[in-house]
Amino acid sequence: MRRSIRYLSALLVASAVTAGVAVVSQEQSELLLFGIFGIYTLGIAIALRYPGLIWDREQGGGIASGVLRGGMFFGAMTLADGVSDTIHLGAGIMGIGLVFFGVSTGIWMVENSEIELVEDPN
Repeated sequence: MRRSIRYLSALLVASAVTAGVAVVSQEQSELLLFGIFGIYTLGIAIALRYPGLIWDREQGGGIASGVLRGGMFFGAMTLADGVSDTIHLGAGIMGIGLVFFGVSTGIWMVENSEIELVEDPN
């Protein structure tokens, strides 16, 4: 995918997510909306730059996938509920974006040998 299309796609999706949060919940802080936009833009740009890292992997549905999904759900719900007295949509969306960004960046770092995975001999 060409760089300009990749970046434009990332900007459009991040704008749509940020606008959706801003429209649904009128009382979001500008800093949180800026953070949502930035983290989704970066995460999507990385995923589109290296699509094989995310979409072409074998997902066996093992323990790692379950831990990731459970942690993502628990983290997003905790952020959404812990920020204010009511469910805070922006914080929950930010939590999901942080997980997506972290996973895509982590896989990218492993694939580029920036992080060495060592098996435990036990």
